[in-house]
Amino acid sequence: MSDFTTDTSNQMADEFTEPSAGPVPTQDELDAAGRSADDVDLRIVATHSREMNSLGANVEGEGDIDPSVNP
Repeated sequence: MSDFTTDTSNQMADEFTEPSAGPVPTQDELDAAGRSADDVDLRIVATHSREMNSLGANVEGEGDIDPSVNP
């Protein structure tokens, strides 16, 4: 049986860093968001978001599937 050794060459990657919001959007991403803004119905998105949050909040157990949602 061989000896077990631990590779610590990536130890720096495991250290904590300051939280951030992530990368700044590129100009292409900002332009695309501006072009699609008129195509999104925010009421429908908000309603769907509330429904999905409610569904997720009421899940009991790991992997619970509600048959009434996806028959």
